[in-house]
Amino acid sequence: IICGDCVEVMKGFPDNSIDLIITSPPYNMGGVSLGYKPQSKISHKHYSAYNDNLLESEYTEFLKEIIKLCLQKARYTFFNMQMVLSTKKPIIDILYNFKDNFKDIFIWHKQAIAQIKHPLTPSVRMATGFEFVFIFGQDNTKEFRDVNFPKNNYLPNIKTFYKKEYFK
Repeated sequence: IICGDCVEVMKGFPDNSIDLIITSPPYNMGGVSLGYKPQSKISHKHYSAYNDNLLESEYTEFLKEIIKLCLQKARYTFFNMQMVLSTKKPIIDILYNFKDNFKDIFIWHKQAIAQIKHPLTPSVRMATGFEFVFIFGQDNTKEFRDVNFPKNNYLPNIKTFYKKEYFK
């Protein structure tokens, strides 16, 4: 276990020295890019060293730099993102910009939660019952080499986790 800023620590690793990176970047829920001051203090509660209040263009560049670094250091990167208002356009942008490295999508099916009404959004929205895990690699084929898949090669791309007991 290495304790430190993951981006700074990862920069010290040799290129192509990591088999798999699993990451879930902040969702930029601070509100600046959406044009309002958030009613909740979720970003302040969860992030003490990261400004979760970037302009959309800054946030998109932040994500691109993280993916570039991951692709430089690892064979595969699992990039967990939920599509919320602050991530929708950046997700579309990173998928387009990394189309030559986009291998597949894994869906994390989770218990749907009710949506909180924001001042600038309609009051009726669908409940969020899944998150994307975008899989990036050195090419855009759906093939994975030198991995520990089950002997029958069956690995579903949707997995359900509802309760904390699943995360032992």
